[in-house]
Amino acid sequence: MSVNLKIGFNNNFITNSSYTKFLGVTMHNTLSWNNHIDLISCRNLFKKLQILSLTSQYMLSLLMFVVQNKNLFLTNNKNRNLDTRQRNNLYLPEANLNIYQKGAFIQG
Repeated sequence: MSVNLKIGFNNNFITNSSYTKFLGVTMHNTLSWNNHIDLISCRNLFKKLQILSLTSQYMLSLLMFVVQNKNLFLTNNKNRNLDTRQRNNLYLPEANLNIYQKGAFIQG
């Protein structure tokens, strides 16, 4: 539902805008961060300086944990007796607890 408000003083009305910049933060009228993120464009700087983002660093550390601790993980062929294309993939155990699902064994 869209509401068109006319706010003003002494016949000087504020124009409606889809986004505005306030204190260095670009606010969209739907409270989305997309415009602010697009204006920052820090990905090119990360590439230029050859720095991994926080998400990429986390993913790299998970992958390194899995590679260095292969003996702690089961593959599909050791858990099931089926000869499928995914037989060499790591077996993903079922987990009911959120804290276990967010751990290195499941995320990795």
